[in-house]
Amino acid sequence: MNDGTRVFVVPLKNITVADRGAVTFQCESSHPDTTVRWYKNGAELVVGASHHRIHGDGQQCLLTIDSVGLDDAGDYCCRMLDSDAATKAVLTVKGQLVWCAPALWHHIAPDACGRCA
Repeated sequence: MNDGTRVFVVPLKNITVADRGAVTFQCESSHPDTTVRWYKNGAELVVGASHHRIHGDGQQCLLTIDSVGLDDAGDYCCRMLDSDAATKAVLTVKGQLVWCAPALWHHIAPDACGRCA
């Protein structure tokens, strides 16, 4: 942008991924030297404190989760430190179905058969 205002020119997009899959949130700033913070459900994600990997080149802002778990589902936000600009998206994690053979159904876990794990 010509007036110096920093904005996200490419916003985050909602993503649906299978449990144990990999996912990368990506957004792009209008300036090449942007510093951002990432949040999940309003809490800041700290580099090295979890399995979230924050990376990018100053203009491309990336958050990668290499092995997604069901607890990774939620609202994600990328916020610029030097402006009020922010972009948000939702991560939906699909669980795996667990099916039991009918003969084993009664003996193993009747409440777990045919439901998402």
